[in-house]
Order: sequence, then structure tokens, then C-alpha cells
Amino acid sequence: AIVEGNWDKAVQIAYSQVQAGADVLDINVDDGLIDGVPAMTRFINLLVTDPEISKVPFMIDSSKFAIVETGLKCSQGKCIVNSISLKEGVE
Repeated sequence: AIVEGNWDKAVQIAYSQVQAGADVLDINVDDGLIDGVPAMTRFINLLVTDPEISKVPFMIDSSKFAIVETGLKCSQGKCIVNSISLKEGVE
């Protein structure tokens, strides 16, 4: 949904997962067709405004540190970080 720019559908998918009993929402915007930082910003900002969705923790899932950092900055409360790697090396 996010690749097509259909933010309402993406939020509805997240809502459906929560309603189905999800304990965590895994949020990953790593896709060559979208700009990950703005996509993460917009999606997280939409999710935190929904009281049902924002009840569950978010798992910020990306191999790109800038996207993870953005997700953490936009999220409220505690998050889980997934897919951090050092494949580009240590700075």
C-alpha cells in the first residue's frame, strides 16, 4: 500500500492486524521504489494518531540506520528495533 502511496490502506492494514490480536506491529519501508525516511515519518505519524493502533509497540525494521532513527523519533513510547547490521562497516 505504501509503495502505491495509499496511506489510508496502509493504516487500515495496521488496524486490522491490531484487531486480529497482533502484539507488535512490524514496520518496514525498505523498498527501492520509495524514499524510506519520508515514508517512515509519514506512516509512523499516521499510526500514532490512532488510539487503537498506538496501543501496541512498533517494531522499526530496516537495514538503513537513518530510517530506524526516523522511526524512533516519530514513535511514542518504547519500540523494538530490528535488522540493524554493520554490513556497511563501523564508523
